[in-house]
Amino acid sequence: MPRKGENIRKRKDGRWEGRYPNGTANNGRTKYASVYAMSYAEVKAKLLEAKTQPKENRCSNIKLYKEVLFEWLDTQVLTAKPSTYIKFRNLVQRHIEPALGQLTLAQISTARLASFMQQKSDIGRLDGCGGLSNSYLQSMSLILKSSLNYAALEHYMLPMAFTLKCPEAKQEPVRVLTADEQAGLEQLLQEKMDPAKCGILLCLYTGLRIGEICALRWGDIDFASQIIHVRHTVQRLQANAPLAGQKTTLVIGPPKSKCSLRSIPVPLCMVEMLRAYRGSPEAYVLTGKAEKPMEPRTYQYRFKRYMAAADVSDANFHVLRHTFATRFIERGGDPKTLSELLGHASVEITLNKYVHPSMEIKRKQMDRFLINCGTDYGQLAA
Repeated sequence: MPRKGENIRKRKDGRWEGRYPNGTANNGRTKYASVYAMSYAEVKAKLLEAKTQPKENRCSNIKLYKEVLFEWLDTQVLTAKPSTYIKFRNLVQRHIEPALGQLTLAQISTARLASFMQQKSDIGRLDGCGGLSNSYLQSMSLILKSSLNYAALEHYMLPMAFTLKCPEAKQEPVRVLTADEQAGLEQLLQEKMDPAKCGILLCLYTGLRIGEICALRWGDIDFASQIIHVRHTVQRLQANAPLAGQKTTLVIGPPKSKCSLRSIPVPLCMVEMLRAYRGSPEAYVLTGKAEKPMEPRTYQYRFKRYMAAADVSDANFHVLRHTFATRFIERGGDPKTLSELLGHASVEITLNKYVHPSMEIKRKQMDRFLINCGTDYGQLAA
């Protein structure tokens, strides 16, 4: 029981704790900080010192960075998507905390963070086979910035002015099906057609992601208007409390982003194809059952078998989305429409990541350019 007029108490671990006002939260409520000691007199002296010193001097910077990291992670549970939270947690536990966790906040500097990021870019993989992907590096940079901003807001340290740039991304060539490969795959899928093959064709003609097609129910398809409503996605994630022999769980939730909640017009040929397998509104399109959707990993394996049977070189399921985007632009579609069909936040994302003109298309565009240039260019070329 604290003495009257004081905010001091004895804890169960034998220490004394004194609490004092230390700023105001976003909701207007007073925030408190604590000091600790082994005796009442000592904690009272610490409390008096904390109350009387200027607010900007209360940040001692002696808190370990790992404490900040895990406090910050706790704030992400309710705000981040489950997949994003798990990615953050894994990066903190496997990479950031082992390397930086034992440092005090006073030891954190821009130079140290930049060195850490460069090391992860060069040899950061836990199996020793090279550096982490640019996606992981960007997420790690976000964690570092956000957690240190959190530390400043909680008055664990003074605000830190720093710029942290990810190492330059290594651009990998993007795979798109050639016209011949696409024709061969389509021919194989149309032989002995079933819902799984129909779903792959649907992705090829609409750009659906693998999680979106696995989560698609018959009730999401408006046959009268020939429209698909994308409202859910399914993915297998690490379980927060793993059961015996079950380290992951199948999670059905909203799509990747708000922009991914969209409605897509479906070609009439696909509508007729889908109508042949139409089930109850609650049933999933690929499984025909309402209890459980198709596992994305299982569907990926099926897709690879179809690719091999069609004598098409190996690629993951996402090649269908890239192929749809590229063909859409090649055949005269406008980038803004394509961006909305794919569920992107901006046209720049669509053009930079999903549109890959083939050499044949580049040649046609160049020929058109030469014709439009008129005789002056022709005489120059001669």
